[in-house]
Amino acid sequence: MFSWRQLGILGSGLCGACVLHEFWDRKDFFRVRALSFWRSEEGTGAERGLELRLVQVVFRHGARTPISRLPPSMEQATWSTDLVKVVPHTLIDYRLESLEGGPQPPSPVEDSYQKHGPHKGGARWGQLTSLGQQQMYDLGQQLRRHYIHNHRFVDPVFNPQQVYVRTTNINRTIESLRCVLAGLFGDAHREDPIRIHTSHVTKEIFWPNYIHCGHLGAFWKMAWGLLDTLPGYREDRLKLQRLLGIEEARQFNIFGLRDEMTARKAHGLPIPEALAAMEDVVEQRATQSMAALVSGIEDGHSRALQLSTGPVIDLFIQNMLTAQ
Repeated sequence: MFSWRQLGILGSGLCGACVLHEFWDRKDFFRVRALSFWRSEEGTGAERGLELRLVQVVFRHGARTPISRLPPSMEQATWSTDLVKVVPHTLIDYRLESLEGGPQPPSPVEDSYQKHGPHKGGARWGQLTSLGQQQMYDLGQQLRRHYIHNHRFVDPVFNPQQVYVRTTNINRTIESLRCVLAGLFGDAHREDPIRIHTSHVTKEIFWPNYIHCGHLGAFWKMAWGLLDTLPGYREDRLKLQRLLGIEEARQFNIFGLRDEMTARKAHGLPIPEALAAMEDVVEQRATQSMAALVSGIEDGHSRALQLSTGPVIDLFIQNMLTAQ
């Protein structure tokens, strides 16, 4: 029997999260997995007598529509509204509120996506698709098997004294968290809506907040200017630019290209043959670039990494210390 319980679920994001009492991505982009599970087998030796006190679950959003504008030379895919229909069994009653318990803060990040209007076909930019909803629901089901059925760590019905839920304030991450909660707790009767917490964008720590952290923003700006110094990056950038008919390096968005290709692949939409042949190159260079932006280049490496990930790691550590 567990004498003290804590589950945290956190949806971060440009993703979602949960803590059992606090439940808060590495997943591959569309195949979501929980980071780790309490072992179902009886431990041996030193493992015997261990007691689970805290679970913190962190995940990104499910499959979604793209969020970046394409170069004119790349034909648009048709993102039909049929791809983003609500999956009924992922619906639950919830209320989104600020970390302080007030109303949902404004979401300038979400607003920035929607200012372009809908995609060709009618779906919105960055919209969680039916596929993404089901992926998140499946993750919730996995958590249910491990932490409710196998280990009875939390009750089958959502209990705010056992579970804390937080997400970034972006529609796809909010909806992803909704789907996880539906898979975790099902449609069990609750007197009140599940309270989901979110932060104002100026205080968000679940993504590298380079917009509102001046020091981190300076590191990002420096790293952008040094990407061509990364091994192999410039050569592959030039190949991709020629393929896309882009002349200036400043117009090349490797993350947007990867985002478009990954989203199309997940939903069975066509990718130009020449680009599909360079899928691994795009993945490698986008990963290389993001690592440089998050962790810095040259002298700023350790400090940039601290600013990018330090606040959320500190939160996890404080939760663990509190659970002791």
